[in-house]
Amino acid sequence: FTGPAPPAGGAGVAVRALSATVPSAATEELWNVLLGGGETQTEVALDRWDVAVYYAVEASAAGKTNAKHGAFLSNQELSTLDPQVFHLTLDEAGALVPEQRLVLRLGTSCLLEEGLQLEELQNCPVDTYLGDCSSESRSYASHLTAFHHRGAATAVTAHRLAYALGLRGESCAFDTACSSSLVALSHGHARLRLRPQMTSSGDFTAALVMGVRVMLGPDGFVGLGAGGFLGLHGRCLTFDSSANGFGRGEGCGAVLLGPPGEEVEMAALLGSAVNQDGRSASMTAPNGPSQQRCIRSSLQMAQLGDGASLSIMECHGTGTSLGDPIEIGAIKGVVSQGGMPLLTSSKTNIGHGEAAAGLNGFIKCVLMLAHSMCPANVHLRVLNGNLDTNGSNSQHLGVSSFGFGGTNARADLWGHCQVGPRQLRARLVVVPCPRCGQGMCRACGEVADDFALDFHRCDANARSFARECLACVSSDSDSGSEV
Repeated sequence: FTGPAPPAGGAGVAVRALSATVPSAATEELWNVLLGGGETQTEVALDRWDVAVYYAVEASAAGKTNAKHGAFLSNQELSTLDPQVFHLTLDEAGALVPEQRLVLRLGTSCLLEEGLQLEELQNCPVDTYLGDCSSESRSYASHLTAFHHRGAATAVTAHRLAYALGLRGESCAFDTACSSSLVALSHGHARLRLRPQMTSSGDFTAALVMGVRVMLGPDGFVGLGAGGFLGLHGRCLTFDSSANGFGRGEGCGAVLLGPPGEEVEMAALLGSAVNQDGRSASMTAPNGPSQQRCIRSSLQMAQLGDGASLSIMECHGTGTSLGDPIEIGAIKGVVSQGGMPLLTSSKTNIGHGEAAAGLNGFIKCVLMLAHSMCPANVHLRVLNGNLDTNGSNSQHLGVSSFGFGGTNARADLWGHCQVGPRQLRARLVVVPCPRCGQGMCRACGEVADDFALDFHRCDANARSFARECLACVSSDSDSGSEV
């Protein structure tokens, strides 16, 4: 698809950097999973829990679940953390639940992706917002230490990164179930729109938005199975006639937002909204009219009118027989005059990330803009006959996320779209050791400028393991930029 003109007046909040980890993929590999139609679901491993004890075809049995598959991060992803980087003692680091480890690593990685020096962020008014549905980790009283309570608390998960880096902005956790991270994004968006670009002292101003979900025990599977939420296949068969529930997924994502008026290099967040269903058919039943109001509010803020210029809608799209038709009906009720945009859902590839799901969808939208491509939905064989759709050519992207407690969230964005082949730039990747000074990094940056290379620092966690300071990867052999 081809993209629209930039937003008028610089009203959009700039998306400055992304960082994500989902099963089998980090930020760059995630696009390959989406584009290649990959899926990441596996059967529950024994090192999580014994699925044979809890699985039953009919989840109505007490203490049983009808799902035995999910999209799981590797144990290495869950456990890796260098305490020295984040000023933690070994005892305190050992008491952190995986959610806090992921937030520390991915949040820091996102800041580094922007090219920031962490030491320079001390006392800067950078906001941190987290979508998190609480930890499924289990602690046993006989093993508890003074660190375990705050090592598992959701509130502390949101604050942990701000404390480690000395950030002075707002720090909040949001739990609205499956819409948590998109609610966090909307809050960060609203906050930046109200703040001046720079403080009186000239400090860096931004909002770091994160979402995280980890599944360490069977309780969530048992509870959701008993409620009829989980599909028999353990996958999200979004928009398919056989859809009968969602498949759960783990992951963590981070998005760095800059203040309005900045030059947009990656994407611009134009509008966002949050509302509540109020009285519905049941506590957990979706409410189509409320979803319409949420979408309209975001489109109005984005100055996109009736949404006729939308090219893609990244849907909540969990793959439930009730939720999918209601969501598509809500979308059509808003954009029917302009025709339906392309309808996508990342959950078909990486599962339903629950608290992280909204941000997963947002990151996918930014990647689609960056590559000017729309990956197909996986597992769609026969279209659900209850979906009322038609197609059209249009512009802009939107993402929706709905919590089973009734909280709806929405975001609309714009980005640079390119047509035709892209010119690849060689990459200069620097892996600085904490014991090295900044001189090597500055020198490498100058080399990158001389040879027109993209200059990258690696993830914060990898820095402590580096014995050498430099690694080079080049993809442009014809330009004379090979190192």
